[in-house]
Amino acid sequence: MAEQVQSLLERMVPPLLDLRDRNIFSAGEVRSIVDRRRESEYLLHRRAGARMSDHLRYIEDEIALERLRKLRKERVLTELREERRRRREEDDETSADGDGGGTRSASYRTSGPGDSHIVANVHFVYQRALKRFHYPLELVLNYAEFAKRHGSTNMLGRIYAEGLQRHPRSDGLWIEAASFEYFGNSADD
Repeated sequence: MAEQVQSLLERMVPPLLDLRDRNIFSAGEVRSIVDRRRESEYLLHRRAGARMSDHLRYIEDEIALERLRKLRKERVLTELREERRRRREEDDETSADGDGGGTRSASYRTSGPGDSHIVANVHFVYQRALKRFHYPLELVLNYAEFAKRHGSTNMLGRIYAEGLQRHPRSDGLWIEAASFEYFGNSADD
C-alpha cells in the first residue's frame, strides 16, 4: 500500500516543482499540498476500503486547489505585465536621454506541466471512484459536469459512453449525452 501511494506521489513531483518555480505556490505550500495528497491517497488505499466520501473529499480539495492555482497564475501574470510595462517606460525614458540599450530580463514561462496537472489528477480520482463503486449515476453526472466546466471534451465523450453502458435506462443521462453530441462536441467539426 505504501509503495503504491509513494509511486503516485512521486509522479506528482515535477508538475508541483513547476508551479513552485513559476512562483504560483511557495515551497511551504507545495509541502502542504503533498501532505494533503498523501493523506487522501492513504485513505483511498486503506485495507478497510475507501468510502465514496473519501473520494469526493479528495476531489473537492483538488478542485479548490485548481481554483487557487488559476487565481495565483492570473496574479503572477498581472504582476509580470505591470513589470514589463514599467520597464518599457523606463527604456523609453533612457533612450530619450541617449543612453541607448536597455537590459533584457529572463522570460517567464506562462504555462507548464503544472497547469494541467491538477485537472488531470481530478480525472484520475474520478476514474478510480467510478471503477471502485461500479459507476453510480450521481457520480457519473458529477464527473460529466466537471469535465464540461474544464473543457475536457474527449474525456466527456468517454464519460457519457461508459455511463450509458452502465445506466442504459437513465433518461437524464441520455438527454445530456445527446445534447453534448449535438451541441457541445465541437471537436469533430
